[in-house]
Amino acid sequence: MAQARPKYGIGASALRLEDARLIRGQGAFTDDLKPESCLHAHVVRSPYANATFSIKAIDKAKSAPGVVLVLTAADIEHLNPLKTSQLPQGPGRNTPTRDIPILCERHAAYSGDAVAFIVADTLIHAEDAAELLDIRYEDAPAIVDAREALADGAARVAPHSTSNLIDTHHLGDKHATDAAFARAAHVTKITFWNNRLISNYMEARAAIGEWKADENRFVLTFGSQGVHSIRDKLAKTVFSISQDQLRAVTKDVGGGFGPKAWAYREYALVLEAAKRLGQPVKWAATRTEHFVTDAHGRDNHVDAEMALDEQGKFLALRVN
Repeated sequence: MAQARPKYGIGASALRLEDARLIRGQGAFTDDLKPESCLHAHVVRSPYANATFSIKAIDKAKSAPGVVLVLTAADIEHLNPLKTSQLPQGPGRNTPTRDIPILCERHAAYSGDAVAFIVADTLIHAEDAAELLDIRYEDAPAIVDAREALADGAARVAPHSTSNLIDTHHLGDKHATDAAFARAAHVTKITFWNNRLISNYMEARAAIGEWKADENRFVLTFGSQGVHSIRDKLAKTVFSISQDQLRAVTKDVGGGFGPKAWAYREYALVLEAAKRLGQPVKWAATRTEHFVTDAHGRDNHVDAEMALDEQGKFLALRVN
């Protein structure tokens, strides 16, 4: 009697249920969805990596053809900022967090930072209205190299911080490692840079916000890598509501690779706009927006050294 092949494992067939509709163009990616009466949103972004700014001519943008809403930081003071992620540092200790404002107020911290949010009947009308805003930027020196960011006198990413160093994190047995290096016959060293990267997935981020008045809750439809953590951060941190007052829905996703696991300000903005307007609001990132706004990876500068005995046996590894 032949042995049954495992359902999961090397060489096993992977049964896929979604292929037929996807190759027929029947996928349900976020930007494919068109709720009835859906409005379209555009985010106005800073072209500077470090700048103070002021916005004028807001009324002119509000009165532009098709525009139904223009939001700046002053309009959403009731929304709490998102927070940078925390790294566990041992029992009772985490890295400190920094606020990520839903819309910047007077200071942009990176190229692509969000300074205004415009909703209109069409995306073209929203983009045209953005051109009517009179935004005065005063740019300042910016740092794009992680090592340079730690130098004395380097420009601060967060204006009120005393340093660009977020925190230090240690793993391993330092005493044993130092002892191994002290008795090593040979030490080999290498320095390298694991360059910064962006995922460049096929489907850039997109989100549709809805307010269900009869249910007293938001509905967020978006491509993600897990709806629960993002729902919780938006509900608890930004809107100060219970989890059951925000339903998060993810259908098909055209690539994730990490960045789509995070909560982003555009998700909060489409929800806020939808509640104010009583209509669904859609935002979809351009390829350029994806490059400058989504979470980046790597950018690791590494100094590594290995301790070896006379026979070349590895004794210890030390990496900074």
